[in-house]
Amino acid sequence: MSPTRPEWTIADLAILAAAGVTVPVSETDSPERCARVLGRTSARLVLTGSRELAERINGVGDDVGGLEQVLVFDGGALDDRDDLAARASRVAT
Repeated sequence: MSPTRPEWTIADLAILAAAGVTVPVSETDSPERCARVLGRTSARLVLTGSRELAERINGVGDDVGGLEQVLVFDGGALDDRDDLAARASRVAT
């Protein structure tokens, strides 16, 4: 859930390379639609472009069974690549 940006393309390709599945959720989707899409797809990890978008996902997190993490591109949450790799390996297992 992010506007078009290089980080999204890199993350999308990395997810696919790890045999994961990406599920598109638009930054303009309502919280209810986000919950419905993420719940129906059994999403475990959500990548967002900003803390504002992450808060929208966190607001419906109880409605999305199995959601383990919400990561944010902006604000330093994904700046530590070693930490990101560790998080990704936990989700992949």
